[in-house]
Amino acid sequence: MTEDGPAGVDVTALARWLADLANQPVESATLDIRRPSGGGWSNDTLFVNDVVVRLAPSGPAMFPDYDLGRQYLMIRELSAGRRVPVPEVLDADLDGSRLGRPALIMERVNGRAPSDDRPSFAEAGFLFEASPAGQRSFHVALLDAVVAIHGTPLSADLAVALGADQRNPLERALDELEKTWRFDRGEHWASVVDDALEHLRITRPPAQPD
Repeated sequence: MTEDGPAGVDVTALARWLADLANQPVESATLDIRRPSGGGWSNDTLFVNDVVVRLAPSGPAMFPDYDLGRQYLMIRELSAGRRVPVPEVLDADLDGSRLGRPALIMERVNGRAPSDDRPSFAEAGFLFEASPAGQRSFHVALLDAVVAIHGTPLSADLAVALGADQRNPLERALDELEKTWRFDRGEHWASVVDDALEHLRITRPPAQPD
């Protein structure tokens, strides 16, 4: 018999996975399982005792495809590059044999994250309430992190996962952006976005040799 928890997770199977990871018994009744109070729309996220479990979404999703394996490779490369602090991935079940869908168990890092729920971080919360200097510091740190991510060397495995060995990086990024836009835009949308994507394709600079 299985016991379903938040996000439809089999709590018994989750306890078994955590027991194997810790190499000691873990009873399902001892698991403190909670969902984040805000955010986490792109996947199902659970706080389980002192770790985080992230699962591929089982219902409506933000993206047409959800490749948790690619995310796992990205986190692994960022960790190895030591340019960007990332939580440690403690275990990965990318074929879904543990919980019925791809999942990661990750280190939990304490901190505050701007919420994308309503009210959003632009309407309420610690970032909204911060001083102009505090908001500037946050956004400069965010941009620095984006730069560091893009400055991390691309391994052969990740290049294949990203398709970087086959296409111009800008062309690939535009393809993925347009695919997501067509998936999310609904029945009515602003044509200015389509015009912007077309303009970006026309004005895209040629690929530069390595």
